[in-house]
Amino acid sequence: MLEVRDIALLQAAEDAGYADRALLALAEGQSVADALLVGGLLDCNRKDSLASPGEAAGKLDETVERRAREETASLEATLDEIAHWAPRVLYFGSVIFLSVQFLLW
Repeated sequence: MLEVRDIALLQAAEDAGYADRALLALAEGQSVADALLVGGLLDCNRKDSLASPGEAAGKLDETVERRAREETASLEATLDEIAHWAPRVLYFGSVIFLSVQFLLW
């Protein structure tokens, strides 16, 4: 049976943002992985590969830090690839545009 406190927590979770919902889930005693999942801060596919093993081993902080470094490296690689190709795309686009303008002139 739900107590008044539980109903208040559920109502607060509905009104709160993602991080607040995760904090409320932690306050209710859920694991960190489950709280992040409830809060919408972690998708189902990454729950098992990230938070659960690290939490079970007692090394959640190291696991999250390692995963953050991996995600940062991935984002940096993506930005490097964009920076590598963007000037080429702009250059070839301008060459094509000028060629069409010259042919239509």
